[in-house]
Amino acid sequence: MIADYLDAENVSALYDRILARCERDYERNWPGLVGESMSVIWAAKRGVSEKELREIIGEEEDEPLPQAFWSPLFLALDQSLINRSGIINFAHDYLRQAVKQRYLADELEQRSSHQRIADYFDPMRYISERSIDELPWQYAQAYNWAGLYELMTDLQFVEGLAREDIYQAVEAWRLLEEHTLADIETGYQSVIRAPEEHILSAFDVANLLEQAGRISAAGEIHAFLIERYRHSGNIIRLRPSLSALAGIRYRQGQLDEAWDLHIEYRDLSKDLGDHGGHAQANIGLADIAYIKGEFDEASRLIAEAEGIFTVIGDYSGSTSALMGQARIFYTQGDSIRHYLICRV
Repeated sequence: MIADYLDAENVSALYDRILARCERDYERNWPGLVGESMSVIWAAKRGVSEKELREIIGEEEDEPLPQAFWSPLFLALDQSLINRSGIINFAHDYLRQAVKQRYLADELEQRSSHQRIADYFDPMRYISERSIDELPWQYAQAYNWAGLYELMTDLQFVEGLAREDIYQAVEAWRLLEEHTLADIETGYQSVIRAPEEHILSAFDVANLLEQAGRISAAGEIHAFLIERYRHSGNIIRLRPSLSALAGIRYRQGQLDEAWDLHIEYRDLSKDLGDHGGHAQANIGLADIAYIKGEFDEASRLIAEAEGIFTVIGDYSGSTSALMGQARIFYTQGDSIRHYLICRV
C-alpha cells in the first residue's frame, strides 16, 4: 500500500489513490459511500455537519446513513478532514481537487450535487440558520434560477437572510439579474406598493433594496415606515428607518431632509440613552455640513462624536471620527493638523 502511494506522480494522484483504497475498504455495506460523502462535503458552502451528511446520503433510503458505516471512513481520512464547531470540511485543497476530478469532473454532476444539498435544506428554510447560509448559494451553484427566484421572493425567508447576511442576498439578486430577466424591484413590487400589507418584512426588504443600489424604492418604504411609527409612537422601530432614510436622502442630494432626519434620530437616541446612536448621528450631520462647506460646524460635530465614542469605548467609531477631522483639515489646507491626526 505504501509503495503504491509513493509511486504517485503528484499530490493529486496520491489522493486519488487514497480515495480508491477507501472505496475498497469502506463500501462493502454501502456502495458508493466514498464518492457520495466526499461529493456532499465538496458541494457544501462551508462544509456539513455529520448529521446533515448522513441524512443527505441516506435520503433515498428514507433513513440516515448508519453511523457504523460513516465513522470508519471519517477516521481513515481524519488527517485530511477538519471538524470546526461540528462542521466537517476538507483540511486542504488537495483532497478537494481529487474529489472533484474523481467524482465530479462533469459540470452537470457538480450542479446535481449542489441541487441535492439545496433539496435537503429547502424544507427547513424558516427554521434553520444553516438553511439561510446554504440555500441561496446552492441554488446559484446548481444554476437553478427558478428555485433561487422563488426563494428570494419568499418574504419570510428574505427577512432572515437580510438580517444574517445581507451581502449574500445582494449577490443572489445580482446573479438572478445577470442570468435571467428577473429584477429585484419587480420581485418586491408588492412590498414597495403596499408596505402596510407586509409590515414585518418591509424594513428588511428596504435595506436589501438599498444595498442593491435601488435607493428610490428603498426610500419609499422607509418613508412609509417613519410615518407609521411616528404616528404609533414606536420609537424603537422608528429610529432604524430614520437613520436609513437620512443616508438615502444624503446620497440623493436632499441634504436639508437628511439633516432633519439625523436630528430626529439623534434626539431619540439621547432620550433612550443610546450614546453610540447620538455619536453616529453627529457623524451624519458632519458629513452634510462638510458638503455645504460649513467646516467649523462639521469639525464641532465630529469632535463631539469622537468624545462620545472614546467614553463608551467604541474605538472604531473614534478612529472614524478622527479621520473625518483629518479630512476637514486637509480640505482647509491645514496640512500639519492633518498629518498629526493621521499619525494617531
